[in-house]
This record gives sequence, C-alpha cells and structure tokens, in this order.
Amino acid sequence: METSKLPFTIMFADISGSTRLYDECGDQQASSIINEIILMMTQIIKKNDGVVIKTIGDEVMCRFDKADYAVFSANTIQEVLANRHAINGVKPKVRIGLHSGAALLRSDGDVFGDVVNVAARMASIATAGQTLTTEETINQLSYFLKDTSRIFDKATVKGKSQTMLIYELLWGANDINAASTMLNLVNTFPDHHQLELLYEGQTFCLSTESPCFQIGRESLCDLVVDSAHASRNHAHIEYRRGKFVIVDRSTNGTFVRNEQARAVYIRREELPLMGRGSISLGVAFEKSEHHIIDFKA
Repeated sequence: METSKLPFTIMFADISGSTRLYDECGDQQASSIINEIILMMTQIIKKNDGVVIKTIGDEVMCRFDKADYAVFSANTIQEVLANRHAINGVKPKVRIGLHSGAALLRSDGDVFGDVVNVAARMASIATAGQTLTTEETINQLSYFLKDTSRIFDKATVKGKSQTMLIYELLWGANDINAASTMLNLVNTFPDHHQLELLYEGQTFCLSTESPCFQIGRESLCDLVVDSAHASRNHAHIEYRRGKFVIVDRSTNGTFVRNEQARAVYIRREELPLMGRGSISLGVAFEKSEHHIIDFKA
C-alpha cells in the first residue's frame, strides 16, 4: 500500500463518562447518546475541512491540513457538549488531544507515525472537558488562537528523548478571561520534590521516594477520610515526571482547587497537584465545610 509523508494536525476526541452513562441510562439509551455525540463531532470536523480517519468505540481520530481548523473543531465540540442538558444526572464531556507534524498517509486515508502517537497521548492526559496540545501545534496557530492557550504541564512521551511542553487550549469564556491572571502564563513548571498534606490537624509529607499514598474511607488507607462521600479506596497520590499526581478511583469523583484557578473535577482520571490548593473527596467545595484536605507542593 502506497504511503506519503505530509504535514498534518492530528486530533483525538474521546467521550468521557461513557461508563457512567451506561450505568445510569441503560445500554440502548447510552448507545444512542454516544452515537449522537460521535455524529456531532464528525459533522463539526468535516465543516472545518477535517478528515475523519476512524471512530474507535467512543473515540474519533481525524486529521487537518491547518492547525487553526483543528482548534476551531475542538473548541466547537467542547462548547456544544457544555451546552447540552444532563441526562439522568450525567453530562457527557470529551477529552481532546492535538499534535502537529509529519505523518505517513496511506492510500486508504489512514495515517500513522510519531505525530499520531503524541496526539493520542495528549488525549489520554486531558481531563473531561479539556483540550491539550503541544508546542508544535501552538507554533502553527494564528496569533488570536495562541492567546487562548496556556502551558499546562511537561511530560515525557514514549519515543521522545526530551520532555515535551503541554499546552491547554481554552475554549470557554471564563477560562479565556482567567488565562491572563493564572500563573502569569509562566513558561515552565518547576519540578516539585515534596508534597505536604494537611487534614484535621494531621500533616503528611511525601517525597520523591515515598510509595503510593492511599486516601479513602478504608482504615488501611494512609490518610483516612471518614466521609459518606468518600469511597473506601478513593484516590492515591504518586510521584511522576517531576510532579505529584492525584489519581481518582472513586464512585463520586474528586474536586481539586488551586489558589489561582477554579475547581477541577476528576473521576477515574488524574491531575498534577501544583502549588497550594485543596482536595475534596466526592463533593463540591461549596457543598462541604468538612473533610477538606489542603496541599502544598
């Protein structure tokens, strides 16, 4: 099969929360909702001159000749889903990853190569409702789209010898307005070698050598949170890529709030703990005055 190497921006869009959707709505309705979202995404991609390469379960893979068109598509998809009404208490969101570079294009329209692998990695790092990309994509954007991005993290990607900068693309009005004040748009995040957790008079100090730190209602956890909203083994914290990362494994999810940013909700997902902030297990901060864990990285 003939191939040619051409510059593309590759995008992966993965529906988050589909498991809960099946639990709450049943197989038939959940499948219908997911198919509807897949159709919506493919229509938006095509309207922005994108080419849908394949759909894999609840994920869409596509390519664009211009990075701007990929970002327009990602932003539109996020906005459309944000404006949908919740169904049985579930509001589906997508995790989107983008990367730009040369890809091998086969005669059947499929693409493969390093650019595809990195784009897929960006989607896997993103949380629900978030779009992540790389410096290669940012460098190709029009100036007004560059202004709606901010550095999110740095990570080692399989096949890459150097650490890559990861950017978050801001698509909501509140996020875009916040970009100018959050972290002063710093160009790098420092590595953190210690994390301090404070909970109800107890202090826990984690270092780079600390084993995985368990948090939950179970008495065997390293930090026991006796809350009805917490799962027995709710989450754990591990040191990875110069960051302490919280990994949620719960039923109700975890809320993480930094001093400079709005609260972020994760469920069966992970998030770096940066600077100072707070963690709430299973319930939003505004609905709980107790069982708040403070952290300082």
